[in-house]
Amino acid sequence: DKACAFCIIPKVRGKSRSRPAEELAAEVERLVLAGHVEVVLCGIHIGHWGLDIDSDIASLLARLIAVAPVGEDGRPIEWRLRVSSIEATEVTDEMVALMADRPDRIAPHLHMPMQSGSDPVLKAMNRWYTVAEYLESCDRIRARLDRPAFTADILVGFPGETDAQFAETLATAEAAGFTKVHVFPFSARPGTAAHGMGGAVDPQAARARRAALSEAAAGWERDFRRSLEGARDRVVLEGFAGLSGRYQRVSVAPEDI
Repeated sequence: DKACAFCIIPKVRGKSRSRPAEELAAEVERLVLAGHVEVVLCGIHIGHWGLDIDSDIASLLARLIAVAPVGEDGRPIEWRLRVSSIEATEVTDEMVALMADRPDRIAPHLHMPMQSGSDPVLKAMNRWYTVAEYLESCDRIRARLDRPAFTADILVGFPGETDAQFAETLATAEAAGFTKVHVFPFSARPGTAAHGMGGAVDPQAARARRAALSEAAAGWERDFRRSLEGARDRVVLEGFAGLSGRYQRVSVAPEDI
């Protein structure tokens, strides 16, 4: 339903189709009863969930966090939901309110693809928001949640991207307060609007931009981890390490388990 210039997914998968909430709730319950204590809500453009069945993503989250499986001992099983990827401008106030009210059930972490921090590049990418709108969403969410983790995808070397526009992306990413960034160099996909688009960026320049953004992101992640000193969080362990609710990798000494 939203065709970015660089993305082949709409042509491969077609329009969005929403799985029914009750079907998803039943799957969550089955997974938790099977021993999975973190369930990840994932899909393509999940902010559009429900548009084809007269519902919305906040309604789905409310239904899922109400799932309360009981173990063989008769006690409720603790579990949490993590939202894998959602557009920043589609994180509604109702969704944020649920996250604020139930931090035990919804991880305080949102992966919100940004792709670029320059308005001309966003327009060329056929993205549907401006830098100001993206940052306003970050501020609105952060105002309601306790030190949430924001992660993002950013694409560098899109056709026509200048050094000045990449500098804008660096500044925007810092302003957004990302704690981790997945950086990708542009690669043309046949069948997309960007394939054959003029203004190709020199591959060496694209690699340099990728390295610069990755280095900056590593610093932002270190700063975020320092800001969490003294904070309490739940860690889903796999062996002696696992992820906290704020998407931080945490190691635990065997004798402390």
